[in-house]
Amino acid sequence: GMGMVFQRPLLFPHLSVLDNVAFADRVSGVPRATARANAERYLEMVQLGGYGRRSIQALSGGQEQRVAIARALAAKPSVLLLDEPFSALDPALRADMHQLIDDIRTALDPTIVLVTHDRDEASAVADRIAVLHLGELLQHDTVDRVYNRPASLRVARLMGGVNEVAGAVLGGSHLSALGAVELADQTPDGDGVLVVRQEAVGVRLLDDAGPGSGPAPASSAPPVGPPAGSAPAAGSGVPAGLGAPAGSGSTAGAARPGESVGTVTGIRQLGPRRTLTIGFDRDGHRTELQAELPPGQGVALGSTVAVHLPRASVSVVRA
Repeated sequence: GMGMVFQRPLLFPHLSVLDNVAFADRVSGVPRATARANAERYLEMVQLGGYGRRSIQALSGGQEQRVAIARALAAKPSVLLLDEPFSALDPALRADMHQLIDDIRTALDPTIVLVTHDRDEASAVADRIAVLHLGELLQHDTVDRVYNRPASLRVARLMGGVNEVAGAVLGGSHLSALGAVELADQTPDGDGVLVVRQEAVGVRLLDDAGPGSGPAPASSAPPVGPPAGSAPAAGSGVPAGLGAPAGSGSTAGAARPGESVGTVTGIRQLGPRRTLTIGFDRDGHRTELQAELPPGQGVALGSTVAVHLPRASVSVVRA
C-alpha cells in the first residue's frame, strides 16, 4: 500500500516510458494490454500523454521525475512517499511539480509524505509540516502555525525566521527595547523571546533623513508599558525603564499607537525585494529587527521608520 519516489528517478533504462509505468501491474500478474492501458491513464495524469513509446534516455530531468511519479501511482498506493524528488530540478520545473502534486491529491486523495530541505517547497505543497532536527521532532502543525507560532527558537530558525527580541511578558504584552508589543495568545508572565517573521513586519517611513542622520531619539518612541499603576513583577527580566505607566514619555515623530520607532541601519537587495535592518534604542537597551520591504517602497539608510508588528504574527518562546 505504499509508493516511493526517490531523489533520482531510478527508471528502468531497458523499458519504454509506458512499460516503466505499467511495471507494477505486470509484476502483479495483470495482462500486458490491460497494464499498458492503465499506464496510459497515469501518464495523462502527469501530463505526459503520448510519451509512452519514448525511450527513457529521450526524456528531460523533469519528465523523468513525472514518469517516476506515474509509476508509483500506478501501484495504487494509499501512502505516497517522496524523498526530495524535485531537488535537482530548476525553479520553474519545481513549481510545475508542486502543481502536479496538488492535482494528484485532488484526483486520487492519497496520503503524501514529502521530505525536503526547502521550507518554501514544504509550505507550497503541504497541509501540515513536521520539523525534524537531529532525529528529534520539534513541531508538527499546520503551515501557518509552524511559521507564525513556532514551538521553539530552533523551529523559528529552521523555518527561516531571523527576528529574536529578548524581553519579558507582563500582563499580555512583551516588553523589550521595542516597547510593549501586545500578544494574541495567553502567554504566562516571565522572561521570553519575541519572534516575528520578517515578512510580517510593517514598515512606515516617518522621514527620509538619509545617511549620517543618526538614530531617532528614544523619546520619539510611542508610550509603552502595562496599564497605569502596574509595575513589572520581581525577577521578570523587564529592562529598567520599560515598565513605565502608559502615558509617560513623548509621542514625537508621528508614531501611531502600537508602533515602535527605529532607524534603518542596513539594506540588502534580494531580487525584487529588499531586507531592512532596523535598530531600536530605548533606555540604554538596543535591539534590531529584519523586515522585508515590498517593491516600490523607497527607504534610505538612516531613515526614521515606524514599525508595526501584527498581533497574529508575533509569539513568545521560552527556548
